[in-house]
Amino acid sequence: MLSASKWKRQAEIYRRHDEVASKDVKHDSRHDDRDGAASNLAALINTIKAEGRANRAEERREDEAGKLREWFTIVLIALTLIAVGWQVSEMVKVYGPIKDQADAAKLSADAAKRSADAALAQAITSQKAAISNQRAWIGPRNAALNAGLEIGKVVEATINYENSGHEPGIGTVFDVGEFIAPSDADSQELIAQRLANAVSVCQQRQQWPGGSVVYPTNGISAASYQLFLKSIDDIVTPDLISGKDMIIVHGCFVYKTFDIPKHSYFCYYYRNGVSRPGIFNICPYGQYAD
Repeated sequence: MLSASKWKRQAEIYRRHDEVASKDVKHDSRHDDRDGAASNLAALINTIKAEGRANRAEERREDEAGKLREWFTIVLIALTLIAVGWQVSEMVKVYGPIKDQADAAKLSADAAKRSADAALAQAITSQKAAISNQRAWIGPRNAALNAGLEIGKVVEATINYENSGHEPGIGTVFDVGEFIAPSDADSQELIAQRLANAVSVCQQRQQWPGGSVVYPTNGISAASYQLFLKSIDDIVTPDLISGKDMIIVHGCFVYKTFDIPKHSYFCYYYRNGVSRPGIFNICPYGQYAD
């Protein structure tokens, strides 16, 4: 692309050319002077040559200026890269100690957290141990018939229970019941399922009104509590007398210790010919305590 100065010189050449041509036309029409035309043409050629030399000189100057700008740009980019590299190097030097400090702080924080977690776990364990050592533990000791089994009579039984812990059992309530079940092996699964359902109901009791206080008995055999069971109907049958059936007594204690709900579920059975006279055996299932 021609610069403004080149365009200006080119326009001047065309203007002179037109003037020469105009003079030639006028000269031919008036005097038909061929020598004058030749002289003007030679002047035009010289002018064109001079302008060409001027254009080439201008182009050389522009080329030299362009190369100078290119070199200046290259040098500027190189200096910028050097400055950025130096800055990055300084940042790396500064970042190294900072990273080491951060890593050390993280290790220290991790160690402190592990120590705190261990201390918390130890505190929880100690608290549980303290509660376990001091809490109330209410549960049955034994169960026995008040009289022998006779057809036509209700069943009466006494269940002895105690608080073997060190704190009173607050708000103690209980449920107790009985049922007759076959003693054959095929019936054991149904009995176990019935008792498992009763245990689940006992476990779910978290709030209840009223209740009594059961004080620690401190392992003294005579210092136990008693609850009495009397069947509503006559449940004694010939199969119960013969030992084909058995009577199952089961119940649930619910109380609070350290203001925490606790549960004890128990099960006893009596089978003529298997159990000692009047003494209930502990069931192989239907037992729970928390």
